[in-house]
Amino acid sequence: MTGLTPKTPLRETTPEQRARSARTFWIILVGFVTLVGAAVAYAAWGGRQVRDYGQAVYAAATRTPPQTAVSYDVPCAQVLPGVAAPGRVQSCVAEFRSGQVAVVLSAEGGRQYRVPR
Repeated sequence: MTGLTPKTPLRETTPEQRARSARTFWIILVGFVTLVGAAVAYAAWGGRQVRDYGQAVYAAATRTPPQTAVSYDVPCAQVLPGVAAPGRVQSCVAEFRSGQVAVVLSAEGGRQYRVPR
């Protein structure tokens, strides 16, 4: 039965060690939550830029009344010249269908935005 009993006594955890372990745990937890929050904020900010650009194109497309008998598509760069699309926008088209205007934007990650909803 000598294999079951420890030969050296167990160490006691000191209050300093316990405090250091707790501090490390909280630093890791707060750091993780901060990084997740920053990633969500970055994604929301990028989506906001895409939607704002779509609204600007929609406003420019509705300045003149579209033809009601014809349906056609126009690239956003022609509708709103001189304003560059945000970097996340892969394609942008203003659709004119039976007198109605809609702007369809495709962004990174397969996201698609339609203005107006």
